[in-house]
Amino acid sequence: MLLLGSCSWLQHLGHRHQDTEHGNVDGHEHHGPAALGHPHDEQDHRMYGGWDSSEYPTAVNLYRAMNLIAEIRDPADSGRPSRAEMFVATFSDAYVKYKPDSIIMLQLKGLKANAGVVLFSGASWDVATQVQMPRLARVLDLLRADSSDFHYRALGLNGVWHYRADMQSLSWPSDTSIATVDVFVKGGKHKLYSGDRLMRPEMYLLDSWRL
Repeated sequence: MLLLGSCSWLQHLGHRHQDTEHGNVDGHEHHGPAALGHPHDEQDHRMYGGWDSSEYPTAVNLYRAMNLIAEIRDPADSGRPSRAEMFVATFSDAYVKYKPDSIIMLQLKGLKANAGVVLFSGASWDVATQVQMPRLARVLDLLRADSSDFHYRALGLNGVWHYRADMQSLSWPSDTSIATVDVFVKGGKHKLYSGDRLMRPEMYLLDSWRL
């Protein structure tokens, strides 16, 4: 599935990528779905947005949201490419490398019926966010959670929160640190998580889905 706008950051980098029968001509390795055991899709999703929506639903929706957010120009971010665009470019590395705890994942599968909306507030220029958010997307994809329930907003360098247009009406925390996750469950209960806890998303999902 090709996502419009997923190559916007490449236009700033001036990088061209071509595949041939002998591999990609610029020498880059592929780290996309094929690297995860899906040889039917040889495209590098960092270049083309080539996520398989049936295998990576959260990654697809999140990748689209990140691209749209990256197109909202932050006047304090004068880099070319912008830091938001670089977050899009590096998202897949943190995503594919994360290996959640298998025992906790089994427990989460049994609690998935309790899952509700997950709101992730982070910053595209924050190193921790660049790892924490893709890890959460990875866990949700492995659980085959409803990807439409995962929402992301980004704090710009100018101190303004950037949203996708349809996310502004969500109940985001009014006072939050740079990286915060608000996990809702069926029935309306929810818990906030921040700091180092965000490095292990399967653990705080288990904590909240037990509410």
